[in-house]
Amino acid sequence: VAIRPERVWIAPDGEPGGGGPSDAQLSGVVRTCNYLGAVTQVIVSLGDGRTALIQRTSDGRLAGITEGQRVRLGWDPAAAFVLPIDGA
Repeated sequence: VAIRPERVWIAPDGEPGGGGPSDAQLSGVVRTCNYLGAVTQVIVSLGDGRTALIQRTSDGRLAGITEGQRVRLGWDPAAAFVLPIDGA
């Protein structure tokens, strides 16, 4: 299952997120914030050792997100899609 990075919202832990009450959610710690001109990418370490990539246009909405900060990630379940597995 995959979710496009721009479909994931991010919010500081304990603050309201950008989604609805049925959104899937995870928590983690921000490892890096990369300003890339038109977009900003945030890499979050999740509790199970995996990482998540969040991408937003560089419009200031990620201004309160800093490296080392605990955050919540969420997405509308309808935004998720299944990737085919070779040979299945």
